[in-house]
Amino acid sequence: MEGAARKLRGDVRRDTLAFNGGLMETPGDVPGWLQVSGFVVAAYGAVLSTTALVLRRRDTAPRLKVTVQAIHAVDRFRGASPLMLEVRANNIGRMPVHLNTCGYSTSRNTNLLLTASDMPLGERLPATLEPGRSFMYAVQVAKLTGVKIGSKVRLRGWYTDDVGTAYFGRFVRVNLTESSPAAESDTE
Repeated sequence: MEGAARKLRGDVRRDTLAFNGGLMETPGDVPGWLQVSGFVVAAYGAVLSTTALVLRRRDTAPRLKVTVQAIHAVDRFRGASPLMLEVRANNIGRMPVHLNTCGYSTSRNTNLLLTASDMPLGERLPATLEPGRSFMYAVQVAKLTGVKIGSKVRLRGWYTDDVGTAYFGRFVRVNLTESSPAAESDTE
């Protein structure tokens, strides 16, 4: 009689498994839908925590945008100044940045460090750059060594901060000719 009861319970158990849609292969397994939902919750948590980490780093890390260009400062009384190279740092982050050094790099791996004697009287390094502010540094091309005047050069500007992090701009093709904007407008 006991064998018949066991056989009956086994039959009932098999019918119950078939009735549940066949999700359970053996009585101790976790249903498939529960495994899938657990995976979805784990993936959502991983994406959410990574996003929070990136946004937190964005709030606490200093960020600078560095640009370089050739300029002529034009004064209506004195006329145009000699050709100058300008390196501008814009603080686009949310933290202040303490700038220490400034310079240029050419595409031929020549680094030109700009010293305090090259800087105009109003702006000197080291300087603290608050969020949303910019720092501009310009030097006459004639004072630079290693750069040919009258040539097209690929340059990028860079700044370093007090921690030693270097912020580089993109390479820009700059025409270093000595013609002034006033002289060009007279010839046209």
